[in-house]
Amino acid sequence: MDESVWRQQRRDLVSRPCLFERALLIGCVTCHHASRLALAEREVVSCADSQAHEACADYLAMAAQRARFALHLQPGQPMAHAARMRIQCGGLRELARHSDAEPGLVPDVADTLTQAAERFGSGPDRWPWEPLVRAIRDASPRRGSREL
Repeated sequence: MDESVWRQQRRDLVSRPCLFERALLIGCVTCHHASRLALAEREVVSCADSQAHEACADYLAMAAQRARFALHLQPGQPMAHAARMRIQCGGLRELARHSDAEPGLVPDVADTLTQAAERFGSGPDRWPWEPLVRAIRDASPRRGSREL
């Protein structure tokens, strides 16, 4: 299947793509709002909840802004896949640790962000960014890594 045709079919099939799709697919996070779909021998993930989708977008935007220096990201340049995985996997695991999640479990994205909002305040700007950025910087972006 041609890549442009695949992308168009994906847009037609998935109205709200999961912002943590790649992290979900490699297994470093879970989410109870995620729905997996098969499309042309690939797997895509959609989000079933608009509020959770917005919370994910807020977290990812703030994490990218706060971790920009630690990840050596240039303003205005697209973010590399490895940097995205560090933010999504490493940052979310650390946030789960600070949000009273059960240790050792793969964090649920929606639950972790909800617990963090309850514990630290509704906006991600009030969250403990120093340890989160350190975890993002130190996360290993490799598939199946225990460090993510």
